Amino acid sequence: MRCMASDDRELDVLRARCTRFLNGHGRQDAAQLLAMIPADTELDHYGEGGVTAGLEADIASLLGKPSAVFFPSGTMAQQSVLRVHADRRGRRTVGFHPACHVDCHEGRGYERLHALTGRPIGDPDRLLTLGDLEAVAEPLAALLLERTYFRIAPKTCSRSAFLKVRSWNPCQICSNSSE
Repeated sequence: MRCMASDDRELDVLRARCTRFLNGHGRQDAAQLLAMIPADTELDHYGEGGVTAGLEADIASLLGKPSAVFFPSGTMAQQSVLRVHADRRGRRTVGFHPACHVDCHEGRGYERLHALTGRPIGDPDRLLTLGDLEAVAEPLAALLLERTYFRIAPKTCSRSAFLKVRSWNPCQICSNSSE
């Protein structure tokens, strides 16, 4: 899907004219955001203690897990999870749709940072099918599934189709779907 603005300057002009905001706070600068942090907030030091530890404990409790880890970005989290599964399985190849975000929009960081090999599966112009997965001959460390592939938008697979693909299980499946 393309943005209706033709360049960054035009986007800035459009943003400046906005009067309603989804986040409820409107346009804020760095000073306004920093002023919202209570003065007695305990700082964390390289991920230890402070608000980060509190957030991790809250999320672990909410999910009924013994622990949780905060990642500052989804990119970092996705690549780390792929790496963990690859290390556990002793395999370096991860599978994903040819329009997968980690392959198309993250500079193949999984290769550079984690020494993983990406294996596109299926046709770039349609969503993955169970048949695509069954045609994979090599053993995978993990299969990354994304519910929506923006390059082939607005195609979104149905819940039942997604669950059928997700049920394929010769490897660990990493899904960023909330379902």
